[in-house]
Amino acid sequence: KQIREDSRFRRGLVNPAHYLCLFYITEKKLDSAKKYLDFALGFKLDSEGNDDFRIMERNYFQGMFYVASGEYQKSLPLLMKAMEDARTLKANYRVRDIAEQLSKAFGGISNHREEKKWLKIYTKANDSIGMIEKQTTNDALEYLKPTIAKAKKTDGHTGRLWMVLTVSAVLVIGLLIFFLRKSKNKNADHMALTEKVRILSENVH
Repeated sequence: KQIREDSRFRRGLVNPAHYLCLFYITEKKLDSAKKYLDFALGFKLDSEGNDDFRIMERNYFQGMFYVASGEYQKSLPLLMKAMEDARTLKANYRVRDIAEQLSKAFGGISNHREEKKWLKIYTKANDSIGMIEKQTTNDALEYLKPTIAKAKKTDGHTGRLWMVLTVSAVLVIGLLIFFLRKSKNKNADHMALTEKVRILSENVH
């Protein structure tokens, strides 16, 4: 049992290492990025189904590193496999991110037809995600309307408390949407975000 727990703990270090790699890529510190990428690559992942998402992420981050390094040919098989897996897993945010990297990779080898193809896929996916985020925000605000109305009708200290809780809930929902848009590291989908909003809203009532 201890061995299994240690193994799960060690595999749990893979995603933080990937994101540290991403951080240093965005900072253009590729030596540091490679250090964390190599660290993540040092863990054996289960290809029989238990680590499907981690394997997809590994190929994506490794492919992204090669794009940032200008090693476009090396990045292509990794990114294509990541795209195949992301679509299978319905990881829509990663489909968008991988498409962006594929566009850069094909642009790097002057294959402009494929560059435009993947840029179009990226743009379509990004627009679709933007619409989902907007709808999620609207759904959350609709869910909170009864609470807002109750706060307005309640006098004194209780009314102020309800208003503070309501405003806080709206701010937290706004932050959820903001970080979901800004972070390239998110793999949450619409259902996961909606569930967070639902739980948050229920706590306010």
